[in-house]
Amino acid sequence: MMDEEQKIYAAYAEWADDRSKELAFDIQDAQAKIEELVAFIGKADSDVAELGKEIEALEAEIAKLTAEKAEATSVRKEEHAEYLTVSKDLGESVDALERAVQVVKAQNY
Repeated sequence: MMDEEQKIYAAYAEWADDRSKELAFDIQDAQAKIEELVAFIGKADSDVAELGKEIEALEAEIAKLTAEKAEATSVRKEEHAEYLTVSKDLGESVDALERAVQVVKAQNY
């Protein structure tokens, strides 16, 4: 009976030793994975910060361009209004000159 118990104990000890080695490898793998994920998180945080700065810069550029567009639109409206006034004035001047030419022709000068 003692011999049988020793065999059972030896088998159990071997299983426990094998299992202990497997768990040690699993722990090493898990620690490597943790280190990998921590590094990934660090890089992701760095990327987030960098992209946040780029977003801020782009938002500032968009605001600047929007202001420039509004200013250009305002200037264009003013120039268009001025053009309409000048165009009307020049049109009236051309009409007056055509009438003057007709009057001069009528008087045979």
